[in-house]
Amino acid sequence: MLKYGATAGLGCVAWVSCIYYYEPRWLVEGYENINWLIILVAMLAASLAYLRQNQWAATQELLKLNFQTFAIAYGCKYVLILSLFYTDKNLIEMVKTIQLRYYLAQRDNNLPEQVLNEQLAQFVQLQADTAIFDPLGLFIHFLMGFVLALLLSFILKRDELE
Repeated sequence: MLKYGATAGLGCVAWVSCIYYYEPRWLVEGYENINWLIILVAMLAASLAYLRQNQWAATQELLKLNFQTFAIAYGCKYVLILSLFYTDKNLIEMVKTIQLRYYLAQRDNNLPEQVLNEQLAQFVQLQADTAIFDPLGLFIHFLMGFVLALLLSFILKRDELE
């Protein structure tokens, strides 16, 4: 059943590679989030294959299967993205530029100019310390993957007939 996770991982790698080859800017603008759809389809396929082989399936069994599928696929994608960011420094600059644009659009322009400049200087300093490896972001993505696996498991479970 782990073949579904590996297949989804290869699909994610192919998608990210195509995006990077065609337009690297799209990686930092969110187009790589289509990987979530690829992973969801793989989790669904793994669950349905399991249900075809077994008469019944508890939520725990499907949850384990779905989360394993998610972890393998997400791990493949994450390793590729991490290697791209380590080898192509322009991607990091693109992320910083997009974050700066977002910050400038969201800040309160009613503050005095001096306060705005101080806040901008603090933001730029925080950005300089930005790491490629984001443990909190990774945790949030795995938490989202767990919730997705749990919801899919609840939807697809089949109770044992008595």
